[in-house]
Amino acid sequence: MFLQGKKLLNLPVAAMATQSKVGTVRKILVDPQGGRLIGFLVQQGFLAPGRVLSHHDVVSYDPQGLVVNDPTNLLPIDDIVRAKEVMDQRIYILGMRAYTESGKFLGRVTDFVLSTDIAMVVKYHVVGILGLRILPAEKVVEISKKGVIFSDDVEEATVRGVAAEPA
Repeated sequence: MFLQGKKLLNLPVAAMATQSKVGTVRKILVDPQGGRLIGFLVQQGFLAPGRVLSHHDVVSYDPQGLVVNDPTNLLPIDDIVRAKEVMDQRIYILGMRAYTESGKFLGRVTDFVLSTDIAMVVKYHVVGILGLRILPAEKVVEISKKGVIFSDDVEEATVRGVAAEPA
């Protein structure tokens, strides 16, 4: 299944065991080394510290929310090392600047497409002066605090504001 990252934000998280809402998705945690989905930062209450939900613990992705088996699937941030590292570095893909390897500014990442089957980002939506570009994840060279760096050939593949896809 393919999901737009932006549509997952602010969705409720429900637990089957308690038949109740256990939190709200606040951030999507993606590993900058390879674009793998780590999980979600979930807020359980107004003043409660965020907890991490691993993508492995999501039973169902629904347009109305995420479903887990049990509230205990929401873990303290320190329990998932890679999630803590991403959060400490503040590398959240949505809103990041996008550049080519040669340093040309492409725009900002306004959304991305996740494949839940392989738990990876497969496409990035970048909006800049030339409009919307939908760029394949294979063209990402690096994700860092500076931004999402794409290979220089994405510039050549762009046609009418949307990246050309191979047939």
